[in-house]
Order: sequence, then structure tokens, then C-alpha cells
Amino acid sequence: MLNETVLPAGSKPTVLIPHGHYIKTLPGSEVEPIPGRIVYFGRIEPYKNVDGLIEQYKKARRAMSLSVVGKASALMQESLMMKAKGNSSIVFKFGFVSDQEMVDEISQGEVVVLPYKEMHNSGVLLVALSLGKPALVPRTAANVALSEEVGQQWLTLFDDELQPSDIDRALQHAQNLHGSKPRLVRRDWDNIARSYFHVYKSILPEDADEIEEKND
Repeated sequence: MLNETVLPAGSKPTVLIPHGHYIKTLPGSEVEPIPGRIVYFGRIEPYKNVDGLIEQYKKARRAMSLSVVGKASALMQESLMMKAKGNSSIVFKFGFVSDQEMVDEISQGEVVVLPYKEMHNSGVLLVALSLGKPALVPRTAANVALSEEVGQQWLTLFDDELQPSDIDRALQHAQNLHGSKPRLVRRDWDNIARSYFHVYKSILPEDADEIEEKND
């Protein structure tokens, strides 16, 4: 299990071991945040509602620039560029990018916005938190649980459809987070390794050591 919100079918016992953070695996960056910059990062699919983000960004009061980074189909690229036509504050970088480019792009933002219509587990959200960036995400059971885990100030939750006021709220909240970090202790890889060790040990037969010695 990756989170508590979806229980597997059946009556077999389960153990929750959350996905680890990326703090030690991501490259560093010397890029400074750009005031008012919001960032979308990740593969661009219809259900991720990037077109809706562009529409609401243009109405937001606090947002000053939007960076959209990720792989998209040619048709999707054309559609998004048409929605952004005439607005030079919207910047696109289509296609896969290196880890360093990803870190730099996210580091330039004050807030990562993931305007998905559906959201359960998100690697992009975990990357953002690992880089110490707050995020604006839909209110789902998984995201509510994550906000309680890492600190509610790190996730601004929106209901139903994304609104300009949601973007403004997220940027306002970000102003109070400078110098602090989300709580990711639970997702430390040493703790995760210990959890896996205890799970595997608990399911081994009592005579496993004797069996192993005989096989040797």
C-alpha cells in the first residue's frame, strides 16, 4: 500500500509503506524563485487539465508568469499554445527534460500547480515537496492525508474546478514558507528500508534460518 485511502480487496493483512522522497537523489540548483511564478511539470494529458490552468492563470491577480514543462502530443501542444496566444508571460517547454532542467524549472517557481481532474498518488507532487516547493492540488482523500503528514501549509487544496482565487491563495501561502521545509521524515529511505525488513522478517517461517543453512 502507498497510502491509507484505498484498501486492497480481500481480507489478507496489509502494511502501509509510503513512497520515499527524492531529497538525496535530485541534483542541486542555484536558481532563485521568480516572484509570482507558478509551474506545471509532468506529462501533459487531457485529465491533467493544463488547458484549464492556463485559463484560470490569466484571471489570477497574484500570478505573474506560468511555466508549463512536459511531454505532450502535437495536437495538445497546438491547443495549449492557442489558449496562451498573445500572453507572453506563459512559457512552454515541451518534451522530456533532464533531471537538472526539471529541478531548475521547479526551483524558479513559487508554487507548483497540478490542476488534475483526478489524483491519487503523484510522483511530481513528491518531487516538488522534496525540493521544498508548496503545491496547489485537488482536494482528494490522498492529498488531504498527505497535507496532514507534511504540514497543511504545504498543500493548498482546491475543490471541484480550479479557480483564479485558488492560485492567488497558493501564492499567498507560499510567502509564509521561506526557510522552512515540509515534514518528510516518514518518507526517509532508511525508515522505509527498516519497514520492508520487518515485513519480510514477519512472513518468513520460524525455521527459515535452519532451511537457509541446509541449502548452503
